[in-house]
Amino acid sequence: EENTKDLKRDATVTKYEQFENNAREREEEKKQKEEAVRLKERELLKRTWQDHEENVHKHIKLICQEESIKFIDEWDHDKKPDNVIVICGEYIVFDAKSPRNDELNNFPTYIKTQANSLSKYAKHKDVKNELFLVIPSNTLHVIDQFTYNIGDYNVYIITKDSLEPIIISLQKIEDYEFADKLSPEERDDICRIIGKFTHS
Repeated sequence: EENTKDLKRDATVTKYEQFENNAREREEEKKQKEEAVRLKERELLKRTWQDHEENVHKHIKLICQEESIKFIDEWDHDKKPDNVIVICGEYIVFDAKSPRNDELNNFPTYIKTQANSLSKYAKHKDVKNELFLVIPSNTLHVIDQFTYNIGDYNVYIITKDSLEPIIISLQKIEDYEFADKLSPEERDDICRIIGKFTHS
């Protein structure tokens, strides 16, 4: 009988130890899966940021094509920006910027530095004194300043999603530049179109 009790106790202890081992293994497997998901998400985020400059470039070119806006491939000055368009005879600069790694802590400082460095473009008389830094939308939450007034020029921090309405609005300025050459009826027509565009 003593032997039977020992066998039952040993069997119970063995079952308990097996249960604990299984629980530990399941927990470890769960942690490994979670870590794999985190690594995959981090890699995807890095890839998104790496592709950002090219995606912004393609998007601006597409907008220019659709809206008959001149996209500049040949820059007359040194140090060509990522993207340049011409509206009202002025170059408008859109420079794409993204984090260098998955640490976003330094990204606001990096953006401020980049805003200051745009003076290399803004110093030219034919460059509009409003310049744009285009950042990934998934970095907006770390940016606390979206406008930089730097001496003779201003820098606006925008996302790819806002490119089209901004470019179209800038193009509307060109319409206003020539408004004095239009008849009163034509000016009224333009006002109606802009009004509809604004509220649609």
